[in-house]
Amino acid sequence: MCEVPKHLQELGHRVKIFSTMLDKKTCFPGFLPLPVEIVPIDEFRFQPIRIINHTLRRDLDYLWSKTMAILEISRRVADWGADAAVFNYCGEHWLYPYFYCLKDCVGAVCLHVTPPVSGSLSLPFQNPTWRRIIVDNVLKFSTKSWRDVSLKNLDLIITHSRYVLTQALKQGVVGLRRSRVVPLGVDHSTFYPTSEEDPYALYAGRIHPYKSLELAVLAMKNTPPDKSLILAGDLENGNVSYKKRLENIAERLGISDRFKIIVSPTNGELVRLIQRCSVFLFPSTIDTFGLVALEAMACGKPIIACRRGGLPEIVGDGGFLLEPSSAQWQDAVKKILSNSSLRQKLGKRALKISDMYSWHNTARSLLNAIK
Repeated sequence: MCEVPKHLQELGHRVKIFSTMLDKKTCFPGFLPLPVEIVPIDEFRFQPIRIINHTLRRDLDYLWSKTMAILEISRRVADWGADAAVFNYCGEHWLYPYFYCLKDCVGAVCLHVTPPVSGSLSLPFQNPTWRRIIVDNVLKFSTKSWRDVSLKNLDLIITHSRYVLTQALKQGVVGLRRSRVVPLGVDHSTFYPTSEEDPYALYAGRIHPYKSLELAVLAMKNTPPDKSLILAGDLENGNVSYKKRLENIAERLGISDRFKIIVSPTNGELVRLIQRCSVFLFPSTIDTFGLVALEAMACGKPIIACRRGGLPEIVGDGGFLLEPSSAQWQDAVKKILSNSSLRQKLGKRALKISDMYSWHNTARSLLNAIK
């Protein structure tokens, strides 16, 4: 999303980013030249309530402190004289009072996911634990007056896909507020076709159980012996055992010699992996947009993805959309790896679809939604 502020600036708008943290060593390089103002949470260490349980006290202390920092951000945004303020919601406790002081500007929430609720609409990582339920209720009670004012100043709900907007409508998140789908974009100067094709299927993204990567490994069963699979992405310490599990599946299938996991590739390495692969695999069933799949399409690569989340809106006829069934994935991967003309045909379709997506278009769509 760091591309959007740059394009807004190019369109003649003043832009400022407010955040409670920014690690310059690990953030996207595109954020570094942008005007970012940090309001550290550590400046606001208050405890609103005494609780015996140490973990609950720690969680509440952190969330209360973050609430205080966000109230300060709201004040600074108002002082700066913003005409519009957009808060990116990625699954935090719903909803911090970002708009408390913003009476004279458009307040918008961009939902990357819908708020965590119990029931079938929740994503797996959103099903609230008992600890989160307690913390949420205490936080809601202690911040109610701020939150009520903030919600009154919230004018617009933005989502990146119709899938998320549909979920938000069903859950009552949108209510009477206006809503708009503003798709993400792709940097075509970075992701573009090179006509290269090495004999491997690729997945790029987090190495995480929620990404259903078992499907990608199982799909390599009965594929030609000269075709391999590469999984590339970040691996958190807590998921090292998941990496081992995927390696065990590959060993059981007898494909260990043509299976590789590349942990924490650089941005440049990731681009080159995408440009050189034969097909891009995206087995996740929970992604609300699937930006990396769009980046692969911009490189002219056919996509095999699950018919879930926001992926069907992007992939279209630029690949295969399947159920999360190992049999379907095995048939599709074998078919596409064995048929060069099919890969070229789907790759051309994928590239044509990707041409509709750019960060400039995203910035324009955001401005139109605010207007």
